[in-house]
Amino acid sequence: LRSRTHKMQLSAIADELLRVLLAHEDGISDDQLRAVFNERYEQLAPAINDLLGHNRLQLFTQGSTLVYKAIKEEIAQKFEGLG
Repeated sequence: LRSRTHKMQLSAIADELLRVLLAHEDGISDDQLRAVFNERYEQLAPAINDLLGHNRLQLFTQGSTLVYKAIKEEIAQKFEGLG
């Protein structure tokens, strides 16, 4: 069992993605994310999956736009262990 203080280990790009998302409290669109990461955008899929797996990322649509939003660590910890 993991302790509550367990820090998740993220790849460098997942860590960077999380910092970008946390800076945009209302979420960031897929187009904005593409602009931030430019040529590295294609490398985001594993980072997105990693953050989703750690309950640190929420994906939703606003109209026809895909939006990414960070889930703060305190909230993510409440979901840890729930299946």
